[in-house]
Amino acid sequence: MSAGRTLRAGLLGLAFACAPVAASADDSAAAPEVRHYEITSRYRTTSEGEGSSGSSSGRSGYREEVRTDAAGCRIRSFDLVDNPEQQRPVAEWQMPIVLQECPGAAPALANRNEVLARLDAFLTAIKVSHEACGRYYFTWNVFLIECDPDAAAQNILKSDLSLIPLEDGADYILPDTGTHVTLALASNAAPGQRIFTGTAVIDPAYLRDSAADTIMVVAEVSGMTVTREAALAQIAAHQYSGKSAISVVEEAAADRITTTIIGEVSEVDAEGQVETRKSEVVTKRQRVEAASGSDPSQFSEY
Repeated sequence: MSAGRTLRAGLLGLAFACAPVAASADDSAAAPEVRHYEITSRYRTTSEGEGSSGSSSGRSGYREEVRTDAAGCRIRSFDLVDNPEQQRPVAEWQMPIVLQECPGAAPALANRNEVLARLDAFLTAIKVSHEACGRYYFTWNVFLIECDPDAAAQNILKSDLSLIPLEDGADYILPDTGTHVTLALASNAAPGQRIFTGTAVIDPAYLRDSAADTIMVVAEVSGMTVTREAALAQIAAHQYSGKSAISVVEEAAADRITTTIIGEVSEVDAEGQVETRKSEVVTKRQRVEAASGSDPSQFSEY
């Protein structure tokens, strides 16, 4: 998942300097409240097949700043949680991202020009031209060279814990597979918590398309080309099945939401050999004090 990453802040609150005046009733409303959150995610995957097995794990962290502007729009800034003394991973060139969410309007990327201004520096850092946009790049991992700032904003919204509809019977789309689940309010939550759970079967067609995507990506980073038709032909006789489960824990007093998504996929090839892949992703959005970040114009090589 990098893309899969799938979860960032950047705007600082404005400082106002005023000559001493007598306090008025409007003074308390002069400075809008600014809230800060840290969003952390960790994952683990395992796979088992005929005589082989493997596993992987990792984690990521982002920060989010939330405020309301004079027009009543919610402004949310996302950036990495990192060391200001270190350069940021090159794959995170889009950060920071600022979203403007106004009543009755779809969320919009508020700093689009700023993000686009970082695009050339990103492409220069990985020594490619604009023609490489939409292709995959391999360092110590593989990531898509995504040159569209709006795509990064959509990835944030897709995995945004604050947008989960915390209501019994609500429909929610899992960010990893796009599978719909119905959230059910649990009756055994601890004091101060609300817990919602949901399960769903993953569409085999989605799993087949994902397998074809993997074949194409592996071929691309290996210097070869495989069309989608050819990739699908390679796995035409394979059978796929899978399921996903989610739990959402809300702790309102702490302003914290934690989600756990567990998935299991089975692939049976033409010879009847079975490969089983399991994954667990735990994501938490927690209110915190303000944090700083590194220079978004400076990249590391990974």
